Amino acid sequence: MGLIDWFRSFFKDDKVQEPQMDIPHQNTSTQINIQPPNIKADKEKIKYDVPEKFAQFGVEKLIEHEGFRLDPYTDTQGFVTGGIGHKFTKADFMNFDPSWEREQKEKYWKDRFEEDLERAELHAIKLATKHGIDTTPENMYVLTDMTFNLGTAGVSKFKNFLTDLSKGDVDGAIKEMKYTDKESGVHSKWYKQVPNRVDSLAEILRSSNESS
Repeated sequence: MGLIDWFRSFFKDDKVQEPQMDIPHQNTSTQINIQPPNIKADKEKIKYDVPEKFAQFGVEKLIEHEGFRLDPYTDTQGFVTGGIGHKFTKADFMNFDPSWEREQKEKYWKDRFEEDLERAELHAIKLATKHGIDTTPENMYVLTDMTFNLGTAGVSKFKNFLTDLSKGDVDGAIKEMKYTDKESGVHSKWYKQVPNRVDSLAEILRSSNESS
C-alpha cells in the first residue's frame, strides 16, 4: 500500500481527531501497515542501525501525537497549522487551496509531512551527535518526536534532559521532560501543553532502560 493510499484509508472522517485532545486516539497499531517515507534521513539512520520495524512504529506514533487535520486551524500557540502538525509557511499560504478536493489536500499534507519528518530526523541526529547521546532507536525516536514538535531550538533548551540522556540516566531525563527541575514537582510548560505526548515519550525511554 502506497503512502497516499494509506493516508486515504487511515484518515477517514471517522478517524480524524483534534490534535492533542485529552481523549484516547484511535489504535493505529493494528489498523495501518506503512513503510517510512523514503527520505534522505533514512541514509543517515542506517549509520545508527535503526530497525525498520521501529522506524515504522516511530512514524505511526508521531502521527498519533500530532493528530491530523485536513483543513487549516489555529493551534494553541496561535499558529495556523494543517495536516500532521505542519505550521504554515509563506509558501503554504500561497499554495494551499481550501477549495481543493480531499484527495488533493491529502497529497499536499503527505508531501509536507515527509519534508517535516526529514527535517526532524536530521536535526535529531545532529543533537545526538553534539551531545554524545547513544543513538538507540528509542533515543532517536524521542529526539525526533521532540524536534518535530518543538524545533531544534526548543529541544536545545532542555539542557539537563540532553545531559541526562547522554549519561544514560533515563529516570533523570524523564524528570527533566516533565518538571521545571528534578526536585520541583512543578510541571514544565511543555508538559502542561501536551501531557499525553510527554507521558508517551517517557514510556518509550523507560522501555529502552528496561530492555538494556
